[in-house]
Amino acid sequence: MASKSRTQSAFLAPPADSPQGSTQPQTPALPRRQATLYDAIAGRSTQHGLSRTPTPHAIAPETVLFQRAAAPDRHEETDTYFASDNAAGNLPDSDLLKALHVYAADFYASEREAGADYRSLDETALLALGVLMEELCRDQLGEAGDLVFTEGEVVEGEGVGRARSQSRGVGREGKRRKVEREFDG
Repeated sequence: MASKSRTQSAFLAPPADSPQGSTQPQTPALPRRQATLYDAIAGRSTQHGLSRTPTPHAIAPETVLFQRAAAPDRHEETDTYFASDNAAGNLPDSDLLKALHVYAADFYASEREAGADYRSLDETALLALGVLMEELCRDQLGEAGDLVFTEGEVVEGEGVGRARSQSRGVGREGKRRKVEREFDG
């Protein structure tokens, strides 16, 4: 038995031969996209799900990995994701890798020409890029290149404005002294 049209204002209740409840089939809800490691490092993963823009309240990548259903139990002594701490080889600094990954994620998120596929930075490539960056910095800065970012110690009697680093006497001559000797001698 079919019901009358709503335009006739004759529909008061569902017909007796139809089941009670909704007359339209409900569509199943689409599953929400799970946060990936790339989302977490780019700062788009929060406790409440994914965000379209990076937020200051982003959760750590390890947290995203261990929230998954198939994640292993987490114990300090056998932590899967920090197993590289006991490795014999030298891996790049994690802060450097995070900075490189954020840069790459922002680069990939920006609009590119149609048909171009630049999404090729996986974990191995990220580690290789980190090793190359550390080697480049080590070659460019030299052994004591990190001293550029330290403040010098003011030495009495050498004049106003002259400063000397505390580590200059350890195994190497100061550049200023070396230049002065070349001109004097």
